[in-house]
Amino acid sequence: MNPSPSSSPTTTPYPSNEEILSQIKSNQSNQTSFLSQMVSIDSTLEKGEEEVMDFIWNFLKTSFSSQEFEMEKVPMNESILRNLPGFSPIHWKYGNQYNIVLRNKQQQQQLSESNKSLILCGHADVVPSTTTTTSSSWTKCTTPFTPTIHLNRLYGRGSGDMKAGLSCMIYALLTLQQLHYIPSGTLQLEIVCEEECTGNGCLALRHHAAASSSSSLGEKKKFDAVIIPEPFPFIVTAQLGVLWFQLHIVGKPAHVLDTSLGINAIEVAFDMYRHLQSTLQVEYNTNINSREEEEENQAFKDIKQPICFNVGKIKGGDWASSVPSFCDMDVRVGFFPSQSVECVKHDVEECLRKFVLESSNDTMKHVKYDITYFGFQADGAVLLEEFCNNNNDDDNDVDDEVSKEEEEGKGDDSIPLSAVSNDEKETVVQDSETMGINETKDDNDERRRKKLKQTNDKSDIHSSSEQRSSLQKEFVALLQQSHHSATTITANTDNTTNTTNNNNTTTLPLKPITCTTDARFYKLYSQIPCVTCFGPEAMNIHGVDESVCLQSVQDVTATLALFIRDWCGLNQV
Repeated sequence: MNPSPSSSPTTTPYPSNEEILSQIKSNQSNQTSFLSQMVSIDSTLEKGEEEVMDFIWNFLKTSFSSQEFEMEKVPMNESILRNLPGFSPIHWKYGNQYNIVLRNKQQQQQLSESNKSLILCGHADVVPSTTTTTSSSWTKCTTPFTPTIHLNRLYGRGSGDMKAGLSCMIYALLTLQQLHYIPSGTLQLEIVCEEECTGNGCLALRHHAAASSSSSLGEKKKFDAVIIPEPFPFIVTAQLGVLWFQLHIVGKPAHVLDTSLGINAIEVAFDMYRHLQSTLQVEYNTNINSREEEEENQAFKDIKQPICFNVGKIKGGDWASSVPSFCDMDVRVGFFPSQSVECVKHDVEECLRKFVLESSNDTMKHVKYDITYFGFQADGAVLLEEFCNNNNDDDNDVDDEVSKEEEEGKGDDSIPLSAVSNDEKETVVQDSETMGINETKDDNDERRRKKLKQTNDKSDIHSSSEQRSSLQKEFVALLQQSHHSATTITANTDNTTNTTNNNNTTTLPLKPITCTTDARFYKLYSQIPCVTCFGPEAMNIHGVDESVCLQSVQDVTATLALFIRDWCGLNQV
């Protein structure tokens, strides 16, 4: 869709699809270089994110006009964050970490019903590179932080998750500036830290935006939409909740001459984890359609096993010929949007308590263990309610609308940022004699019902559910249309065929994801009606030989630029 000159806030027509895509293509070499430089910077939690954030800050500072855009660094302050809903407890300290905001200046904005507001958000941190497996694990790079291009794919840690997405959102806006246009509606880039383990970087930005009404970057109005270019080549409709915890087992050391004299903490840890998998994980997956809040879970009904538990890290024992006296096991638990973090904690604790208490193995009676919560305490979220119902007939309506155009886009309510407090670090200590739970399952269910009622009683998102529904339909239709336009023109003008992305002109599907992203903060706490993830096609994220398709990077950059043009409107500068 190309708006007519009369619909533009200026007397000059907006740039055409072809002009935007031509500029993006001419930027391809520079964008790939920018992406490669980001990938070359180790931004794991252990290494720290300051270097990559400094690099991005300097790039934005020199690339965007200070007359049209303003920037701000938002630091990580644990003393503030730990009292906010959505905070995930940490066992490390915040030093010089910060988040970045870039926004078109308010005097440049011309707000109207046709010029909507938009946030593009991305994270700069990456997961560990698994270099300790074998020296030859990464076959396309000499090291995970030595980006390498092979068959139009860029390899390296973080190339897909999600530094490619960062380059897309930055270059989409930069392309429009190069064509002498800036958004009319409010457009904000948010680059955050610590997404891969807590999401506290995004929480810091959301709190800052809500609390900074006196700041030049304080939010004067609620945003209409958020797009996070995570490596999902589809429109994300919902995401699961995620809970991390560490299970610490205290066994009994003994010489292997007689192992019966000891308690093997490592074996006990695996027995307890297998019990969680065989009972609680199965229960969560089996009960998807029987929960009283099943409507919130319907987005996942076609996924065979949406809920997965995972042992991600283990440490135990100190000598091969000694029965190990301790074991620390880090576990990830997934859960549905209808469940609360507190309820899932209770389920985990009660499941393990009963297993130890009722075990037929006499050794288990002497086991001591504790559960420590740090890292993700992330609620699940339905991001696009209009596209998560049972029948979902509207999907076809949207697809038909896009096709016709090209032949000639938790509930609506949320919990306020100041409503809930969280403890910095929580530990549940249990042994065979003192493993009582102070709170019953009924208590947890009641708290969950109160949380849902609090959420459902609010009605502040764009006045009504009807307005939210209409806006979501418009949002999805325009995003699908923008992608169709971007990929169709690319396919028609490019003489080369990219075998890794040869179906890129099909309509963007809508799907849920069985993990978490920062999208939850915008939906649950900032009350933004249209929130999704959509980004470049990537392979082996969090694994060896992680890579991103460079043609997909161009397609997503073009899609975002076209979407900004038609969603926010443009001013000529």
